[in-house]
Amino acid sequence: MNRPAPSAFTLVELVLVVAIVGVVAAIALPRVGSVLDTNRADVAAAKLAADLELLRASARARSTTATIFLNPVTDSWRLANVTAPGDPNPDPVVRLAESPFHATLDPLAGPGEFELSFDQYGIPSTAVRIVLRSGAQSRAVTVSRPGGAITLER
Repeated sequence: MNRPAPSAFTLVELVLVVAIVGVVAAIALPRVGSVLDTNRADVAAAKLAADLELLRASARARSTTATIFLNPVTDSWRLANVTAPGDPNPDPVVRLAESPFHATLDPLAGPGEFELSFDQYGIPSTAVRIVLRSGAQSRAVTVSRPGGAITLER
């Protein structure tokens, strides 16, 4: 009786497959990193724009001044006397170095903390362009004056 020989991969075939997988991985990994940086920059900018809108709406609703403190040294911002819906903390701090952002805040006017206020009509104290970065990707949030429009830039 003739039994077929057991089939198996040769060492050359295995080495070729491993080499092909290595080349494909070397091509794909930088692209995955770029996509992550893009997503992180988008999320950080969207969070900042949402917090600025919350601050502006809070100032108008309560007919008072509402302030955000942006700190590029600690890559964070803090809303003063504004409570986000569902947040029991009266002065919530957003830290960009933490998940899901893993981003940085570009320095604004000087080395320290930058203060932006909205008056009781929702008008900002100054026009400002705030740049957030994650890896090679950057996004900007602009607050215009006198209208107080908040826009995201890519």
